[in-house]
Amino acid sequence: MQKMLGKITKKIYIYFIILFLLWISFFCEYVQSKYQYFVLGIFFVLFFYLFFQRNILSKWNNIVNISFLIFITSFYISYFTAVNRNNSYNAHYIVVTLLLLYFIFQSINFKDIKTKLSSLISILSIIVFAIGILELIFKKNFLYEAFFYNPFYKGYIKCGEVMSTQYHPAVFATFMLACLPFSLYCTENSKCRLQLLGILGSFASIVGIILSTIHFAFIGMIVLLSIYLFQKNRRVFKIFLIIFILFLAISILLSNFDMLFYKFSILSKLHLRSLIYRFQRVIISYKIWSDNLLTGVGFNNFRYLFDQYSQGIISDFTHKIPDNMYLSLLAETGILGLFSFIIFLIILIVNGAKKVKGIQYQDDKNFLNLMLLGLIALLINMNGYDFLYWHMPLYFFSIYIGIIRSYL
Repeated sequence: MQKMLGKITKKIYIYFIILFLLWISFFCEYVQSKYQYFVLGIFFVLFFYLFFQRNILSKWNNIVNISFLIFITSFYISYFTAVNRNNSYNAHYIVVTLLLLYFIFQSINFKDIKTKLSSLISILSIIVFAIGILELIFKKNFLYEAFFYNPFYKGYIKCGEVMSTQYHPAVFATFMLACLPFSLYCTENSKCRLQLLGILGSFASIVGIILSTIHFAFIGMIVLLSIYLFQKNRRVFKIFLIIFILFLAISILLSNFDMLFYKFSILSKLHLRSLIYRFQRVIISYKIWSDNLLTGVGFNNFRYLFDQYSQGIISDFTHKIPDNMYLSLLAETGILGLFSFIIFLIILIVNGAKKVKGIQYQDDKNFLNLMLLGLIALLINMNGYDFLYWHMPLYFFSIYIGIIRSYL
C-alpha cells in the first residue's frame, strides 16, 4: 500500500510540474492574474495531499524553514499595518503562494527527476525564445494582437524589446535567466542529445537576455556564467571574459553609428534620464520608509503615496513604483520584511553551499550548485523591477528556493 501511494505521489509530482511549467511559459501575466485564485486552489489541494502524506511535516523543523516562516510572517504583518489595506489585498496571494510552493517543491525528490525537469525547461526556453525572435522579425506578436490585452505591447513592439509570451521585456529576461541553469545542467549530461539540448537552451537564454536589454538580468547572467565557468574550467573562463569585454566594446562602438545596434545594445538604457529615474526612486523609497520604519506602508501602497513623497515629480501610473524589489520591500514591508527576507536567503544559500561540498555524487553536486547560482542571478535581477509582484518571477523564485531546500 505504501509503495503504491509512493508511485501515485511521484506521478502527481511529475504531472503537476509539467502543467505548472507549461502554464508559466505560455500564458502571460494577464491570464495568470485572471486565474490566479484558481491556480492557488490547485496549490492548496496538492499541499494538503502532501500534508496528509506527511511529506511536508517531516521536513519543516529546521533553521532554513524557521527562517522562511519568520520571513513570511514579517511579510504578512505589513498588510495589517498598511496605509490602505484595499491596495494591499494582493499581499494575501503573494504570501500564500510563496508558502505553498516552497513547501510543495521542498517535498519533491529532485534527485530522481532533475534530468527530465532540466530537459523540459530547456525545451520551453527554446520555444519562448523562438516566439520572441519571430516577434522581432515581424514586429508583431500574435498573442497580444489577437488574444490577450497588453498595455505595454505597442510601446515595446515599437522599440523592438522582446516580450514573447511573457508580457514585458523584464519578465521575459527573468524567464530566460531562470531557465539558463537548467540548460547548463543538460550540457553536462553524458548523452549527446541532452548536451545538444542544453547548448541550444543556453544559447536561447543568453541571446534572449541580451536582446531584452534588461541590465540587471544581463548582470545576473554574467555573474552566473562567470562563477560557473571559473568552477568548471579556468581556461574557458578566461575566454569568456575576453568575449564579454569584446561584446561590451563592440556594443559601445556600434551604438554610436547605428540606432539599430544602439537599440539592441545592453548599454542602450545607461543614459542620464534613466540614472535620474533610478536615483529618484531611491530617494522616494527612503522617504516613505523613514516614516514607516518597522513594517512599511503595506503592499502596493508605494503607488498610493507616490505623489505625496515625490515632490512634484510627474510620472504615469505604471512608473509610480520603486522598480527595485529590495526598495519595494523596504518601503512597503519595512525593516522586518526586508531583513527577514535577506536573512532567510543568506541561511538558505550558506546551507546550500555547505551541502554542495558534502555531496559525493557529482551529478547532484552539479545540479545543486547550478540552482544556487541561478538563485543568486535572480536576486541580482531583483534590483531591476518589482520582481515578486509578477506571477512568473514569483513562481520561479519559489521553485528555486524549494529545490535548494529539498537537498538540505
